[in-house]
Amino acid sequence: MRRSSGFSLVELMIAVALTAVVVLFLMQTFTTQQRSYVVLDQTIEVQQSARAISDLLEHDARQAGMLTPRGAAACGTDSTTGPDTLFLADADVIKVTSPGGYVTPSYYAQVTSGYGGSGSQTLNLDTLSPDGDPSIDTNGDGAPDSDFRVNGGAILVDANDPSRGSDCGIVVSVTLPRTIVVQFNSGLVIPPGDKIVVVPAHAYSVNPQNQLLRDGIVLVQDVEDLQVAYFYDVNGNNVMDGATTEYPGSSGNGVPVYQSNVWGRDNLREIRVNVVVRTRAAIPGDNNEVFPNTENRQAVAATDGFRRRVFTSTVKLRNSSFETPSYPD
Repeated sequence: MRRSSGFSLVELMIAVALTAVVVLFLMQTFTTQQRSYVVLDQTIEVQQSARAISDLLEHDARQAGMLTPRGAAACGTDSTTGPDTLFLADADVIKVTSPGGYVTPSYYAQVTSGYGGSGSQTLNLDTLSPDGDPSIDTNGDGAPDSDFRVNGGAILVDANDPSRGSDCGIVVSVTLPRTIVVQFNSGLVIPPGDKIVVVPAHAYSVNPQNQLLRDGIVLVQDVEDLQVAYFYDVNGNNVMDGATTEYPGSSGNGVPVYQSNVWGRDNLREIRVNVVVRTRAAIPGDNNEVFPNTENRQAVAATDGFRRRVFTSTVKLRNSSFETPSYPD
């Protein structure tokens, strides 16, 4: 009698086991490749975000201080436990030649009354458009009426003594013909009779939703930190020396926390901006990343699967005045 052909139970079990090994290997390979793709894609996205931040921040920093009073180029608040804020004088609203045909000699609005220190301050100004050619429509009628904008920034200095420091804050409201409300950060002590001036500024900050804001508008998502250091040329040799000589404002190394109303502005020559950008989503199983140290803010535990990159840019404030200009009364 002829024997029937086919596979035995043992052979079938061996075949199934081998197939399972091959399938498992293929699945692991696919998972690894998929994870590598996700990591690469999100890393590229982070780098693109960093480049976008870099271009805009560096543009604003290089233009800051153009035609403004000495000491009004840059200002900010420093935090060792959270993001800093940065204010850069807004050169975008300056029209070098006004409708009357003359060149703007110095760009500022004089505070006629209202400044009393930190917190919400209602400032009465001599003008809302220092160059006589407003750029921003604040009342929605279709016609520009101011160079100050709601959610933008304002930098305030003592024109008679810019070494005294500065104050800066967010513009809460603009009311025609000449009034703005500003939420100031520090509080500058200015003697009676000195000339208080204020200039429009771009305001950079990071909100609790990890969004980088410029003048209240979201620029980039997934930004965890903004840290700024301020560098001075105290001895006037045009060289940024060590911390003990020229004290970079937020570098750590025992240097006090930067305070705009204490640190003199007339020798400010350079700023360094650090922005911590992270991936859009956590990467499963990737727990080797940590929140990096930036300036005087120490790293916190953050082994949460997010990849992080630190964008650092150092910009010389080329428009920051080296000479004390005169301010006519």
